[in-house]
Amino acid sequence: MRLLMLTENYPPNSGGMAQSCDRIVANLRAEGVNVEVMHFTNHCTPFKRVEKVNGAYVALPKHNDIAHGLNLVLSYFEHHVDITQFDCMLVFGGSTPMLAAPTYSRLLELDYYLCLRGNDFDISLFDPKRRAQLDSAVHGAKGVFVGSHDKLNRLSRLYPDTPAFYSPSGIDLKDWQAFASEQAFAATWRETHLNVGQIAIGLIGYLKTKKGVRFFLDALLKSGCREQVHLLLSGEQPEEVLDVLHENHMEFSQIPVVDRFELIKYLLACDWLAIPSYYEGMPNIMLEAGGLGVPVVASSLDGMRDVVEHKRTGLLFRPVDINDCAKQIKHCVNMPREERNAIGQALKEKIARGYTQQAEAQVYLQVLDGQSESKDKSAYSIVQ
Repeated sequence: MRLLMLTENYPPNSGGMAQSCDRIVANLRAEGVNVEVMHFTNHCTPFKRVEKVNGAYVALPKHNDIAHGLNLVLSYFEHHVDITQFDCMLVFGGSTPMLAAPTYSRLLELDYYLCLRGNDFDISLFDPKRRAQLDSAVHGAKGVFVGSHDKLNRLSRLYPDTPAFYSPSGIDLKDWQAFASEQAFAATWRETHLNVGQIAIGLIGYLKTKKGVRFFLDALLKSGCREQVHLLLSGEQPEEVLDVLHENHMEFSQIPVVDRFELIKYLLACDWLAIPSYYEGMPNIMLEAGGLGVPVVASSLDGMRDVVEHKRTGLLFRPVDINDCAKQIKHCVNMPREERNAIGQALKEKIARGYTQQAEAQVYLQVLDGQSESKDKSAYSIVQ
């Protein structure tokens, strides 16, 4: 099987979406699929093709003038790429690939599947410009891969004629393990930063507005547990978040945005990871924390609801319900260490069983094998 991957999220770009795209490509290649990554980026030399094992990488120029840039890339495809060698195109979300995909597909006579892994779907629903682009991309696709059952259900209701496939993210726990030095760092950090009786709650990742950080801080204040919680925040915070932290004398520490493996020692320092997002996909940080045995307190939606079982593998609160969030924060603070550790271990075991990179790749292989063999639309069904 030969796939053309069209993306704007891929290394050397950073962030969870680039990480997810890289993981999917690597897992497909490991299964013997040839994947040619076509990456819209300003970080690499345009149109330079770099051979990889089971595939290649080509940087596509990402212009400020989007129309000019997409025409330039189309010309490259038409005159320098043998499109007939590919079975189909895999379009990994993002504004530029979704805009290009329907037109490229028709002009190049190459079917495509759409991957909506992050928030491309949510932010497009009620944005007049993005919604038209989303509609066009989904209607033109042979199928759509999503990372949560919430997304699967919404997509199926809004676009019943386009097959949808649930493919949860995966993690390789054999590579995601803590060294003794990282465990020692976490222990020292806790001794240095936590007062007697305090717990550490991590808010880690690119903490944009949709991540619900301000909401979580308000819920923490409402819970009456402010003095019992030390927050571990990653990266730069919006001014409104810093204002709330300082004005209410909340205890917190900030760490820079670091490589994902550098996060291990900080995750180990946390008693809980909080994911209070208003909308999400399947956050990598949830699997990474859970893979280390760190329990999660999260909004009951999207990938969090798929992975976290309330009071068994974590704690869930109703989205945008500050009273319920405050209640779960109290549970975090008052829960005995033994119970908290047991919940973290149960989460780790659940991730090890069902959220592996092999399981993630198999959904793609199952669907795309049908494309390469028959291209028969009747072969597709919604994967529940």
